[in-house]
Amino acid sequence: MSGGGAPRPFSETRRLGLPSLGDGVGLRPAHFPHLLRTPPVSWGVDWFEIISENFIGNFGYAAQVLEHVAAHRPIVMHGVSLSIGSVAPLDHDYLRELRDLAHRVRPVWVSDHLCWTGVAGINTHDLLPLPLTEACLAHVAERVRGAGCSRPPVDPRKPQHVSQFAA
Repeated sequence: MSGGGAPRPFSETRRLGLPSLGDGVGLRPAHFPHLLRTPPVSWGVDWFEIISENFIGNFGYAAQVLEHVAAHRPIVMHGVSLSIGSVAPLDHDYLRELRDLAHRVRPVWVSDHLCWTGVAGINTHDLLPLPLTEACLAHVAERVRGAGCSRPPVDPRKPQHVSQFAA
């Protein structure tokens, strides 16, 4: 945080083509009362990350808090259900809901895990590994294009779940 508790302006320092936002924290329900009763100048962070799925289709209390926070700090959306590495068809309903949320929140960027999360329409709620192969890279690249992952910018981060499988 810069002096006086005001959020820092975006830094010209860039990582992976994205601006440095300063110090951030994940927005969780335990934070909501504090954020609503405390002036934004006293929040102590420069930006907030949300788990996209926690706010998709949510227009109640959590959405009101998110709207309040987004009016005062940059938001980054991070998802856990894109399943960009899956062989199942892209979930266009999910993508539409993600875009709708992004239009409401106006995030600095949107990210998700480079993994797959289920099969046969069942979400395992696990970040399942991808093989480290040229074929998998081509598959994921095609799905990124098919998902329209360009606006707001998508950071397919956290490829820590990438594995190499022996045939």
